[in-house]
Amino acid sequence: MDKNTLIGFLLIIAIMVGFSYWNRPSEEELEKQRQVQDSLRMVQAQEEALREIEMAEAEKQIEKKDSIQNSITEQTFGAFAKFTKGEDKIYMLENELLKVCVAAKGGAVSSVEVKNYTTTDGRPLILFDSNDAQQNMTLVTSNNRVIDTKELYFSATMPNDSTLIMSLPMEQGAFKYIYTIHKDSYIVDYKIKADGMSEYLSQRENGLDMEFDMFLRQQERGRKFENRYAGLYYKFQDDDVENLETEKDDSKQITNRVKWIGYKDQFFSTVLIAKGDVNFTSVDLESSMMPEVRDLSRPYNYLKHYSSRMVVSFD
Repeated sequence: MDKNTLIGFLLIIAIMVGFSYWNRPSEEELEKQRQVQDSLRMVQAQEEALREIEMAEAEKQIEKKDSIQNSITEQTFGAFAKFTKGEDKIYMLENELLKVCVAAKGGAVSSVEVKNYTTTDGRPLILFDSNDAQQNMTLVTSNNRVIDTKELYFSATMPNDSTLIMSLPMEQGAFKYIYTIHKDSYIVDYKIKADGMSEYLSQRENGLDMEFDMFLRQQERGRKFENRYAGLYYKFQDDDVENLETEKDDSKQITNRVKWIGYKDQFFSTVLIAKGDVNFTSVDLESSMMPEVRDLSRPYNYLKHYSSRMVVSFD
């Protein structure tokens, strides 16, 4: 390194040191910067404290809302309030012909698959699932509350592979649905049983209001032809089978005793059969035509909506 280069480097260093010195903030400027930083820290602390207050207030509001909701639930459901929360599990009964699923919420059959058959486009033949159908029983309590079982979560036990017991266990007694599937049979036994429930259920009621709604799936390619053969059928206790209109909306109120009610498509039916001396009474039936929906995201269309309201004898 020659002399001129060395002098050049020294001059550059001197200029940088001088520039830094002359641009150094004064004590007053440093004090102002400290005051600004202190102010920013104070604002941040105030904002954090405000957020904590807002969060605490929000938690109080949630707790208050939960408390109000729990109070409403307690007033509405009484001794059954503890069954309004739960996990909606699915339980299955199966034989060579059927696959039957039962949901914890409501304790009712949520889907049925008919084995050994497929739809016209090769999919499993599902009579209905939880999106298509809903069943409900109305319970009248000893203090005159009206409770829908579709709002309650049932507990499940399976004493064997062919029996499923869905129950609402109380401190004393239990309300139960008992499902039994039999070998090589399309019939699923469905029993309603109340063990030791006199403290909780009204003793003035000798029947349960039952509802069964279902949207009938289109299973075949020819919609109009299938619609013609799909209908809501029913049989009186001592009379022939009758049905609602199949090609338009129809409804009927029946005062006579009814032995069974069937929701039929072209080849398959879902039928509620009153067993033994039991019958359905005060029956309201309704069948409504459904429009065809061209929605490629949905794998099937509905043909009709069936609805039944009835009273089931209950001791």
